[in-house]
Formats: sequence, structure tokens, C-alpha cells
Amino acid sequence: MKKKNLILFTHSFPFGHAEAFLETEIKYLSESFEEIIIFPMYANARKEKREVPNNVRIYDMKNGRSAKIKSILNSLIDRQMSEWLLKELKISQGHGVRGVAAMMNWLGWAKIARDSLVTYFNNEEDRGKYIIYCYWQNPSALGAVLLKEKLNDIVVYSRAHGGDLYAERHKPPYIPFQFKVIQELTRLFTISQQGKNYLLNKYTGISPDHIKVSRLGIDGDDYRNDASIGKELVIVSCSYLVPVKRVEIIVTALKKLDIPVVWHHIGSGPEEKKIQELVKALPPNIDARLEGNLTNSEVVQFYKKHPVDLFVNVSSSEGIPVTIMEAFRYGIPAYATEVGGVPEIVSDTSGKLLPVDISPEQLSSYFGEFYHLSNEEKEALRTNARETWEKRYNAAKNYTDFREDLLSSGEQDG
Repeated sequence: MKKKNLILFTHSFPFGHAEAFLETEIKYLSESFEEIIIFPMYANARKEKREVPNNVRIYDMKNGRSAKIKSILNSLIDRQMSEWLLKELKISQGHGVRGVAAMMNWLGWAKIARDSLVTYFNNEEDRGKYIIYCYWQNPSALGAVLLKEKLNDIVVYSRAHGGDLYAERHKPPYIPFQFKVIQELTRLFTISQQGKNYLLNKYTGISPDHIKVSRLGIDGDDYRNDASIGKELVIVSCSYLVPVKRVEIIVTALKKLDIPVVWHHIGSGPEEKKIQELVKALPPNIDARLEGNLTNSEVVQFYKKHPVDLFVNVSSSEGIPVTIMEAFRYGIPAYATEVGGVPEIVSDTSGKLLPVDISPEQLSSYFGEFYHLSNEEKEALRTNARETWEKRYNAAKNYTDFREDLLSSGEQDG
């Protein structure tokens, strides 16, 4: 297969600790592309930079505060941007002042993305050897399709996950330019079938063939986590501490249990102090351990060092959580709310789907039920969890298929 170069727009990867799952995906992409150039849209280059494969380099985005303000103002006098603004204005006004502000913010960042691509390609004679891939359907995807509108030989793909897909996760419930960007992409890849269905139901005029499901994945080995051998129930949750994750429901549910529990939470965030305060009120039979942010390799080591009985996720909105894939990789069953694409990975054979509006009392009851399952019933859940990862969320298969989609479609459409 012909080698091509890949321009990859990220949020901030490889700087800082976010987008940890890209560490795995980029390893597979780097094996098939001649060179990968990362455009980290919102990165602070002063943050720690993670290692990337040798054929990956970083483009220096001009994304400071002054650059953003200048970009928003200049978008008003940019003919192409003004045309897109006028087409979107009525839709944004339907969401009030905040909707218009969100649209203008997107335009500003999209102009930075588009102009960065223009600058990059000014020094390249063969644009045809490039594929543009936006990891998020955010202003980077808008900027890329703005360039595609000018240069017909540009191939642009984007993924869509959760926050960049479901408008209901935003206040107001609005993702600027969503329909127009999807139309203009060469193809959109959603990480779940539910995400694809959501968009096809929301918008008429989009061909089902234009959106393809491409699931994320986790690397694995033969290691399986052991269940705890003591009398306690060992529970793990892993997420940013932000409102959509609703970790306070877990803490409140634990408070109502009279069985011995060890609860580990991996991840930090704006609600960390709030969760710390709630933890102080837990009874002595609950051993709560807030582990903070862990790197990918540290998460792997955590699961290899700590016997875990159950993984729990009570988010109000999700795509398909990579954290559940990680738990399944080690044969740990999951209890998770029935939101987004979660029903595609969790079932009664590998855990339990929880009601979206679950209360702490309900969750506490479910924890108690799990605790009293027989060893045979728990082992069956563990076996099925592991098999779910092997069949549907194995990185080697999913990312190999995805990079072939990029390359073959790129040759066909580019």
C-alpha cells in the first residue's frame, strides 16, 4: 500500500496527560504512514511532552490568547468565514447569546486551524500525499473542511466520540456547524454504532455510508486481574472529576453500605475537593483511596498490582468509555449507566447496565447484590468481560482496520 503522510489534529496531545488513548492509536498509525505531523490545537507547549514514535513530529500552533482574539476578529472580515457565519447565524441565535458566542469561538479556533494548514502547505509541493485526520469533531474539523472547500484535492477525516457528538452535553445544547462539517468531511468515523445512529436520526440528507463506526481499542496481553480474596468488595472507578461523571453518586452509595469495601478512584479534576470532602464522611468499613491522575502505563501497573472485583461508571453521558475497555482487558466486570454507546460494551453477561437517573440508594443496592453473588457467577462475568475486549475492543485489530480505512479511502477519494 502506498505510504502517505498524516496530519493529525489533537486537542493537546502529546502535551500534558489528556487523550491518553491516543498513545496506543498513534503507535499503529505510525507503522503505516511515512510521517505523522501533529497539530495540537489547544496545547500548552510548556507542559510535559510524552514520547511519540520516531516518524512523528509536532507542528508549532500559534494558539495563544492574543492569537485567538485576533483570529475571532479577523474571521469577521474573512470572506469564507463570513459566508459560513451567515449560514450558521440563525441556528446559533436559536440558542441565545451563548449560542452566538459559541459559534464565534468556534470560528476563531477554526481560522487558526485553517490558516495553520495553509501555512504548512505553502511549503509543500505535493498535497496529494497528505491525509488530514481530526481526532475530534471540533473547530479543527471545521478548519480542515474550510481548507477542503478551497482545495478540492484535500482529504479530511474526523472521529466523533461523545462531547464532540452529543449536543445535549453542552449548555446551550448546541455544537456549532455540526451538520455542515459532517457534510463536507470526506468521511466521519464514530466510535459507536449509537453515535452513528444519533447523527443519522438528527440530520436528514446524510448518507449512512458517509459515517462509519470505528471503535477504539486497548492493547493487551495474557494477564488477567485476580478477584479479591478477602471479605471486602474492591471497586474501581476511573474518570475526570467533572459534573458529567457524577462521582459523588458513587461516594454517597458507598456511605449506605454495611459491607467492607475498598474503593479506588483514578483521576482528578475540578470536583476533586468536593469528592475529598464527601470521602471524609464515609464510615470505617469503607476504605476510599483517591489515586489521582495516572499515566497509561501506571494504570496498567495498577490493575496488575491490585485485585479488583468490579468497575463502576455512573456518567450522565458517554461515547464508549475507554476505561471500561481497560477493565474488560483484565477480566473485570463493569456496572455502568445506560448512556451513549455503553450498551454496546456492557451487558448482563459482563456486568450490569444501570439506569441513567440512578440514585445512590439504587447503586448501593446493586453493590450489595454483586457482593453476594456466588464465586461461579462472578467468574462468569469476568470471563465474558475479557471475551468482550478480545472480540470488539482489541487495539491491534481495531486500529489496523482504521488505518487501512484511512489509506484506502484516501487513495480513492484523494
